[in-house]
Amino acid sequence: MRAVLPSEVPFKSMINNSMQGGALVASILRGDAEGLGKALDSDWIIEPTRGPLIPGFMAVKEAAKAAGAFGCTISGAGPTCVAVVSDPDMGHKLAALSHALAMCSFDEYMLHNFALKAI
Repeated sequence: MRAVLPSEVPFKSMINNSMQGGALVASILRGDAEGLGKALDSDWIIEPTRGPLIPGFMAVKEAAKAAGAFGCTISGAGPTCVAVVSDPDMGHKLAALSHALAMCSFDEYMLHNFALKAI
């Protein structure tokens, strides 16, 4: 997946991602889950390029945020996703959603999304 990344990026995008990297470290040091989620969720370079190549990624991201996650993004080279939550129970629910989505076709996403919102 690294091969799809652009060899050059706009200066503004690099500044944004550098700022978010600082915000990510500061959030970890402060124990600020919400700030950490926002920093992870603010990628202007990697996620816009790789996200469309990961089947169901945007659906998982939208479902995680709708369920209360502070942020959700691609982890590593993909297709793993990481979501930031402050409540361990929510984390277990999102893990169950992730497993359910992995076991079904993308067309079945709406059913699982509805079930998550009802929890």
